[in-house]
Amino acid sequence: MSLKNIKLKTPEYDDKVPSTEENIKFRPFTVAEEKLLLIASESSDNKQIADSMRKIITNCTGIDASTLTYYDIEYLFTKIRSKSVGEVAKLKFSCEKCETENEVGVELDKVYIKRTEDHTNIIKLDENLIFVLKEPQLEALGLYDDDKNSVDNIVNIICNSLKNVQLDDEIIEVNASEIEDAKNLVEQLTSDQFKKISSFFDTMPKTNIDLEFTCSHCSEINKKTLEGMHNFF
Repeated sequence: MSLKNIKLKTPEYDDKVPSTEENIKFRPFTVAEEKLLLIASESSDNKQIADSMRKIITNCTGIDASTLTYYDIEYLFTKIRSKSVGEVAKLKFSCEKCETENEVGVELDKVYIKRTEDHTNIIKLDENLIFVLKEPQLEALGLYDDDKNSVDNIVNIICNSLKNVQLDDEIIEVNASEIEDAKNLVEQLTSDQFKKISSFFDTMPKTNIDLEFTCSHCSEINKKTLEGMHNFF
């Protein structure tokens, strides 16, 4: 037997896709896949990072990651990471009382999705105009441009999350070819209308991990909730 014919057995784990409750199996990522992620991370290129995460999640779950919501991606990637390179990540946090920096073990396997009861994707802007939004997907990470200001980035993400616009009795579906027209429309909104749309992103489901640690200096018990995947790595 030659080396190329050796196939290593990989453990599988059970879980669910948060947005659909679909039962899935996933495996840890391989050394080659981890290398792909590290290269993307070192590049600081959001599109390259998004592409690498998409490939890893698709490979490890068998699901087309481009169909998943961003919080699905956060959740599944954290689960895969926990089974690949360790369930505990060492992070540093300052004590809320004395501000001493503490190294804390964060149990990645305890990741969960926090949902907000009043979250809705139907945003009524006035008596005649309604925006219907869809949960952002992984492409949202690739859309973020560090060279643009925060408002431009938010407008870009809103437009790419627009499902349709309802004006009076007409429903206008928004597709990729109409993004520039959508931007022109969003930029005409008032500040109050813009805040209504922003509330959709503020209240959408998020990936959380709760942690508690005792300060090594003053013995104060600190409780924190980490929100979003960027906190976990």
